[in-house]
Amino acid sequence: MTGAIINRKPASLARKLTMVLVHKGNLVVIHLERDIQMQTMKKQKNLEHDGNHDQPRLHVGSQPVTDAVELTNGRDQRQSKEKRSSKRSQDYTGVHLGEECITVLTDEERSTIEALVSSLPSFDSQHLNEDSIFTQISIAKKDIPSRLAAKLIEFRKHSNDYGTLLFRNLPIDPVLPPTPKDEGRAESKTHVSESVLLSMMMYLGEPIAYEDEKEGTIVQNVCPVQGKEERQENTGSAFFDFHIENSFHPHKPDYLGLLCLRSDHDRIAKTATASIRKALDKVPGKLISLLRQPLYHIRVASSFMKDGEPALYSPLLPILSGDVIQPDLCINFYNTEAINSAAQLAFDALKAALLEVVADVVLLPGDLLIIDNRVAVHGRTAFQPRYDGNDRWLQRLFVVEDFRRSQESRHRGSHICIPLTAELLPLQDGFSEDNSESA
Repeated sequence: MTGAIINRKPASLARKLTMVLVHKGNLVVIHLERDIQMQTMKKQKNLEHDGNHDQPRLHVGSQPVTDAVELTNGRDQRQSKEKRSSKRSQDYTGVHLGEECITVLTDEERSTIEALVSSLPSFDSQHLNEDSIFTQISIAKKDIPSRLAAKLIEFRKHSNDYGTLLFRNLPIDPVLPPTPKDEGRAESKTHVSESVLLSMMMYLGEPIAYEDEKEGTIVQNVCPVQGKEERQENTGSAFFDFHIENSFHPHKPDYLGLLCLRSDHDRIAKTATASIRKALDKVPGKLISLLRQPLYHIRVASSFMKDGEPALYSPLLPILSGDVIQPDLCINFYNTEAINSAAQLAFDALKAALLEVVADVVLLPGDLLIIDNRVAVHGRTAFQPRYDGNDRWLQRLFVVEDFRRSQESRHRGSHICIPLTAELLPLQDGFSEDNSESA
């Protein structure tokens, strides 16, 4: 067995150490946790086999550390635990989205949006990364009907108790090609939906995308991909657990928009949201104080990673931050890890509270669901794709209020953030004095 340290995550209360070992051809990722207020761990680590099992057991002193081992080829015990957690999430009892969150366009308002879209310059939706196009859309958006504009402006200033807005009866392309099979470019499509999505969302901020995900596409196609049904990402069709979008990223979006072009065949796929503003008073104050401390790190989503790559984590973060009464939320039910049992208790309590306040909706063609990514988690119930060209098809756009904050992470004039490995590398490789250790 050979191995080397690949990173160590700094923390205020604890240190995390990650090692990669090769055992019988399998890649083994081991996470070690050291409480900096305890005595330094003994460097003696004995790796031995337990009975007839092939899985190695790591011992620190005389105590085995079995739950710290991750086999990337099987995703072993961690995946089983996460599936149980997702099963509990699936059992939520949702309510209808509040009427104050829903705006149905009149025929006149719809016609106004259609006229606005027809006035915009043509663009290539797969390579939409030019400031000049976004500037023209930003100028044209002033023609959005005042009732809709007022809803968007108020949402940007104050959000709402659901952290969600729903606009219905928006125009989309009169003729749609088949739903994309691989989440990439759609065949021979006009750009009505992309223009509608940009015009509405740019009332809230500037578009942003990520080179790691969907090749940096600004307006992204979200559709089921054959062979990826069980993945906890937007290409799957199994239950998609609750999360803040790209919660692990230093430049995560402030808002995301989901515009429906096609519903699923059975119209059973519900997009669900749960707001911290409705859930907070269900969590004891002592646990809230733990949630405000940097006791959690978040595993980078598989949609940002290549198959076979070792897991990558955010630095330690608090789940709640900002205002005491209406805090910002940063959580992923599936990928968040607490560093100790007290933090885990607080995490579980918050998840349970959020599941009590879920609101959901089946998105129909012409529906635009906008989510405040600092206020509400979102997820999706399972559905059955047929891969016949008529499966569920959404388009997605991220925007940020403070575009300049991500300036150092983008090429000049670009709206696409550089790969995440460059963002996290300085945090994880800042301990070069230990990087020579091996096991």
